[in-house]
Amino acid sequence: MKKSILAFIIILMISSSLLAKLEFKSTYHEYNKNHQFDYLLDYNYINDKLELDLENSLRKLNNKVFDQVNSQSNYTAILSYKFPKFYNGLIVSYQNVYDHYPEYHREGDVKQNSYTTGYYLNYSVTDSLSLRGETKILYDILDDPNIRKDEFNRKGYKSSLVGNWGLSLHENDIHLNFNYANENKTNNYINQLKSYLNHSYQSDYLNVMNNISFNTSKNDIYTLVGDTLVGYDYSQTNSQLKDDFNIRSIIETSITDRFGFVLNSNFNKSNSRYDSSTNKNSKNLSYDFFLESEYLATNWMSLLVNLDYGQIEKDFFQTSNNRNIENIKTVFGVNFNNIYLDSLSVRQSLEKVTTNYPNSTYGLDNDLITEITQVSMRKMLIDRVNLKNYFTYSKWEEVNISSNLSANNNIRTSYFFNPQLEILFGDKLLLTQDYTIKIDYDDYVYDSYNYDYDNINLYDRYYRQVSAEYKLEYNNSPIIAGMDNNIWEIPDRLSKRSDNLGVTLSYKYFANEAGDKRSSVYIINGQNKRNEMYLEVKKKYEDFSLTVKPQLEWGDSEIYELVSLINYEYARNINFLLRIKPKIDVDKDEVIYTVDSEISLRF
Repeated sequence: MKKSILAFIIILMISSSLLAKLEFKSTYHEYNKNHQFDYLLDYNYINDKLELDLENSLRKLNNKVFDQVNSQSNYTAILSYKFPKFYNGLIVSYQNVYDHYPEYHREGDVKQNSYTTGYYLNYSVTDSLSLRGETKILYDILDDPNIRKDEFNRKGYKSSLVGNWGLSLHENDIHLNFNYANENKTNNYINQLKSYLNHSYQSDYLNVMNNISFNTSKNDIYTLVGDTLVGYDYSQTNSQLKDDFNIRSIIETSITDRFGFVLNSNFNKSNSRYDSSTNKNSKNLSYDFFLESEYLATNWMSLLVNLDYGQIEKDFFQTSNNRNIENIKTVFGVNFNNIYLDSLSVRQSLEKVTTNYPNSTYGLDNDLITEITQVSMRKMLIDRVNLKNYFTYSKWEEVNISSNLSANNNIRTSYFFNPQLEILFGDKLLLTQDYTIKIDYDDYVYDSYNYDYDNINLYDRYYRQVSAEYKLEYNNSPIIAGMDNNIWEIPDRLSKRSDNLGVTLSYKYFANEAGDKRSSVYIINGQNKRNEMYLEVKKKYEDFSLTVKPQLEWGDSEIYELVSLINYEYARNINFLLRIKPKIDVDKDEVIYTVDSEISLRF
């Protein structure tokens, strides 16, 4: 911490004599006895050819319950010099990690110091081709008294090469990017390559995007081995080779003013192989095709058709775990827009997911079938009364092919109904009513054959939930002022008025229950009821805003909560935020408090 303060003073001294940018950001979070403190200090000086960037960051975690302290501080300095075709620079960084956790580190605290020195070069070969090379020398010192050895020193290097190439030809854009990185350090070896090829085409009626990527990496895996007598050391125990190949294409077209479609295809192939532990080897192959089309039949009616087909092949070392997954989904919908503020939408979807285990002898093959019907309606009863209704019916069926698992075959049927009503009084007061009803039924196909086996019995069951929320909102900025035709879409600019005052009073009732079916009746085995009420007051004046929100919850539990928020923002250069949220849980007889603060300065 002392080093961070010293660095901050030095940077302030430098910035006082040079014209540069200085940014400081600090956040603090406290939850009961847990504390987290972060800050970032960034100084940047730029002239025609020279650039200097100094950065210092700190993160400190403190858990007083377990007497745990963890901190990580970073110091980085980058000095760059520009030439007509390229610019290069020096990189120096230092990182300090401290970990105090007596529960696990009984012999003492763990400390690690990391030093990095590097050089980078950016070269613009042409207007469309650029290269960046970077190399760093790494040195880590680990002091861990818990493993009976004073230091585990690591040293080595890290290098990378990045290339970007672009070409624009008529209405086509082509972009190629590759990134090669190699890190070779004591007890650590990583070698990886990432490459991307992007192509896009745009015209008045056709948009095409293609993306091809290939990634490969090799990692050496080291394990800490030894004992307290001879000491500990890291030894290479395995190597992992991973590669991933992906092709994605999107075609979007408008054949006429009334008909258009989007075709999306995706192909992916990945492998993971180990020199040892070959039982972890795996392969994945997947491809997916998605078609979305819409036809505007009339000025007030449109038809929607979506088709989705996908297949996944997973191969493992244990061939009995190999599986093939096939997914087929269709969606049909119709939308009616009789007038600007009245609408009706009906959508029906059907999906089937089939999983096959070709080499398994346990009969794990299964089907999942889902059927969903959605109806949404919006109606303006009068100019200032808006009614919305949402209804969803879904049916989810699990089918296990094998007789050994067929007892789990079940059908879940769900109903969801959500009416909403908005009433505008005058131009500053809005009343909102929101109701929900949700019912789920789980029916086992062979429930009449189920019996108590190892204290497990599969009963048909149900779950139902109801809620009602009433909200009264006042805003001293006229809600309908300056809007277009739709007075129910309140723009964000209202909350940014310098003299804005908002008051919200809300009450919500929530209840649910679940039960098992015994014989011909359902026996309730779980209930929950909750009431919530809050009053929220928001005041904004110039660059200052204040929010106060007392909240009460009662029913199965009794909770009192108060949220206080102060925020000050000046021209995006100065920002201050303070949030305090104490909460009292009467049933648990405990007080929980949360404190958050943020300070951000830019010069």
